[in-house]
Amino acid sequence: MKLVNEFLEQVPESPLYHYTNANGLIGILRSKTIWASSIHHLNDTQEYKHAVGMISDELKKRIDEVNPFTLHPGHPIESLHLLQENLHSLEKTTVYVASFSEQKDVLSQWRGYCKEGDGYSIGFMPQILTCLNGKGHQLVKCVYRPEDQRSLCNALIDSYLEIDAKFVGKRTLWRHGSKSEWRTKFSLLAAAIKHEGFQEEVEWRLVGKEDDNIIVEFRSGRSGVVPYIEIRLVEDETNVPVAELVIGPTDDKEASLIGARKIMERYACKELTNRLFPSRPISEPLQIASPGLVDYLITPSTTPYRN
Repeated sequence: MKLVNEFLEQVPESPLYHYTNANGLIGILRSKTIWASSIHHLNDTQEYKHAVGMISDELKKRIDEVNPFTLHPGHPIESLHLLQENLHSLEKTTVYVASFSEQKDVLSQWRGYCKEGDGYSIGFMPQILTCLNGKGHQLVKCVYRPEDQRSLCNALIDSYLEIDAKFVGKRTLWRHGSKSEWRTKFSLLAAAIKHEGFQEEVEWRLVGKEDDNIIVEFRSGRSGVVPYIEIRLVEDETNVPVAELVIGPTDDKEASLIGARKIMERYACKELTNRLFPSRPISEPLQIASPGLVDYLITPSTTPYRN
């Protein structure tokens, strides 16, 4: 489990960017929450199944390599078969995902999340997101290289076998508790495995699980009704700390910058509500002091607008 734990304990070293449209930006800053959608309803609906399929393939390899004539008491073949049988139910597990990227201005992200002329990427300082770890959510870095994915899947399988071997003949409750922790790590890892074709996104995911303390809400989407949960970004009355706001490709940069300035003045920096912004050319990034953090910027995208 060491390899899996080290993977899940990674923390970002620079701001992470959440791509959204104008309604999303307004909603995040007003409500101080971000929506995490059911992983079964993302743009690529096969993502979670891809991870389960990879684990299934590695399990099958191990089972096929077993020589039935050399089996002995205590051989993990039964545990391998049991895990293989349980994969179907694990695949149906619902986790909720909010996506972030290390890249703040990527054409594929603008196309995927924002309509033409209506896109923003909101930069959050890493500590804002990592503070949510252990509160029913976990920030995980996506892994794209197939060889790294297989290593992590095999480490997860090994940890499952270790739990079974450790608790042979012991109380079922102890084993159940350990396997519950294992299922959580399975869900986190499965949510982090992505096809290598998406590696330019350099994505991180804030992953939450459904439980009795979480209220599931619903919105409309391309596949019909999409379940989601709201993740609160700050616990008190302070505004959401934003490191940077990037305005997506648009044919009216001046109007977009004016609107961005106004909403950041209102919701991102409380003490600036009654202060005028410094006079400067509209095309320059606007730098504003943010309490307790590095300065944040309002930056126009360098990606050309195409109608």
